[in-house]
Amino acid sequence: MIRFIPDTLREWLLRPIAMAAPDGWVYTEICAPDFRFAILLLLLAAVLAFRIRRDGVRLGRPLLAAIFLCAISFVPWLATTGNGRYFMPYLLLVGPLCIALAVRLPVTAAMRSFVVVMVVAAQGFALAQNSPWKPFDSWEWIPWREAPYFSIDTAPVANDKDVTYVGISLMTLSLIAPQFPPEVRWVNLSTFDGADVGKGRIRHYERMNELLDGGRLRLLHRTQPRAIEEEVMQPNVRAVTEIDAALAPHRLALRKPTDCVLLRSRSLSKLTMTMEGDSPQRKAQLEDRAGFWACTLVRVPDAPVPREPTPAELHAKAVFEKVETLCPRFFPAGQETVRTTGTVHVRIYHASDSILMLASDDELYIKYERALNPQRLALGKEVLQPGFRLDCNAFRGRSGLPWERAI
Repeated sequence: MIRFIPDTLREWLLRPIAMAAPDGWVYTEICAPDFRFAILLLLLAAVLAFRIRRDGVRLGRPLLAAIFLCAISFVPWLATTGNGRYFMPYLLLVGPLCIALAVRLPVTAAMRSFVVVMVVAAQGFALAQNSPWKPFDSWEWIPWREAPYFSIDTAPVANDKDVTYVGISLMTLSLIAPQFPPEVRWVNLSTFDGADVGKGRIRHYERMNELLDGGRLRLLHRTQPRAIEEEVMQPNVRAVTEIDAALAPHRLALRKPTDCVLLRSRSLSKLTMTMEGDSPQRKAQLEDRAGFWACTLVRVPDAPVPREPTPAELHAKAVFEKVETLCPRFFPAGQETVRTTGTVHVRIYHASDSILMLASDDELYIKYERALNPQRLALGKEVLQPGFRLDCNAFRGRSGLPWERAI
């Protein structure tokens, strides 16, 4: 994912300032303005200015080493993820560094105390703008007030150790995996979404095939409480069809008849959506069915033969592949299929949270996940022209500093 990685050198250099912006998706998904890095730069500039003018300020080697470590840490962080959760040690370090610089200012003790109070007050104000302890728009989707940290009843499968659990959703199962026997194995097929896995040239797919070929296979997928057949307590026909469609490219299918086991979750029951017209009994029933399906999978001898693409799909494929050569960072190559939704052909790029869409009138759009509307790029036939160029740093909702991004 390049969700938080800067696109230009300017964005790299100004990330400490950009982290103070009251916007989401800067260095974390939620709005979490952090003034401390900007304050650190101001205090460092003030201390150095006094040192140059009066030669009376000594920072000391430990403080200089800590500041240098904090500064140089931005390089590997921004080069890999730019995600705040992987920068936590330095998010903890920057506060004490601000205070250490404040107390080294060659001013009166009262003024130093005032600066310290202002630093704490500024960050306290930023924290209050989106308190992590409030129930809405925070990380607390499920309150963790009692053990376990995430409730899932694994008792029905606790003794099954020679099993490979297969996921098909983008959300990983890393939160619940430690509650299963340590001997089990895990794979997630969504990593290869849209790629032609049958050609055997996808990175890591050979290793995954080895896991799928050896041992028992079991799907682990979140239940949809309304998509359960009452009589047999199994996924209904529609749910089975959709799951099989996701499994088919990998020569997998649910065993028929299905033998899914419901692993109930009190944590997910708190997130179960009910309707105004549901009776109290129906609501209790839906909440009781919240959790995960554990379903036996079988290997299908041969993957289904894909149908011949239509001329419109071939044209869309050519357009998408041309864009992939122009902006490979945002639209990595490797997908072979073109999805059709109504009269619109689409290709999804999870690595950049983007979708390319070619409409029936040959208009090409990009829909960035955090942009309100699709952004027109060009006509498909224009993209296929030899001299066509595309500005890869001008995508609405992503490009630029937080205060420059259009919606």
